[in-house]
Amino acid sequence: MTDATTLADLNSAHVEILSTPNFDDSDLNGFYSSGVSTPGTYQVVYSKPGYISDTVTVSLTAGNIDTVNVALVPLPVVTITGQVSDVASSAGLNNAIVTLTNNLYSYTANTDASGNFSISGFVNDPAANTFDITDGLWGYQTYCATGVLQFALT
Repeated sequence: MTDATTLADLNSAHVEILSTPNFDDSDLNGFYSSGVSTPGTYQVVYSKPGYISDTVTVSLTAGNIDTVNVALVPLPVVTITGQVSDVASSAGLNNAIVTLTNNLYSYTANTDASGNFSISGFVNDPAANTFDITDGLWGYQTYCATGVLQFALT
């Protein structure tokens, strides 16, 4: 398994033969293995967070090693920005920690002297566009919001 853009090996990519209980995750070198006891044509789903999943029709034979090389296309990445400010004065807060998380991704940034933060490499994944947000700074009450921060980036 490789990245279609960089041709780098993809580790921890998931491979699942549909209509069977067979699945595997690729190793550090992008290799995986799985098989079937009944030869035939199968639908195999290749997926990894940050990439567009691909479903491939594959002819598999019992007892043989069939090589199927797949290159997954990375999802677009963007830079998102924001600001953390004091509720009473609206002044930006320096060195606040901002964390965005969901079941697939986690991002952390610190604010600058004006309270601004920037997160580059933010994956624009339509399947995982709702995040929990936490921001905090010593001396202030930590702000936590669950499942409310949604991105519909284009």
